[in-house]
Amino acid sequence: KSNNLYLSSYNNNSESYFVKKVSSTLDANNMLTLSPFVGNGTGSSEDIGDGGQAIEAYAYLEGSRFLCKDKNGDILISDRENNRIRRIFQSNNLISTVIGSGSQDLNFEESKPLKSVQLDAPSTLLVDK
Repeated sequence: KSNNLYLSSYNNNSESYFVKKVSSTLDANNMLTLSPFVGNGTGSSEDIGDGGQAIEAYAYLEGSRFLCKDKNGDILISDRENNRIRRIFQSNNLISTVIGSGSQDLNFEESKPLKSVQLDAPSTLLVDK
């Protein structure tokens, strides 16, 4: 286990959301390393980055406020404003949509594929390992 810390943040200057990884290991100067992990804020909601590297510009997140890790080490992110739950695969850092079509609505009476489900600003995640 790596014991890294992941931070979701918002940049007021570029009006973008991103996720940074804080290494659990100190560098030569006894400092923690903060590095980009998901998105650099220059993508768009029309190209959400599914299938690409999470760090790439087109891996666009908006309102990524909640993160958790599943039993495989994959990171799940609540992409609140894009009405999706996203996954970053630990093995290759690719990003994909787990659930959500991007449309805002919520109806528990429907039965449809996960990527077709409409969410309304998903805010909290919990993985039952």
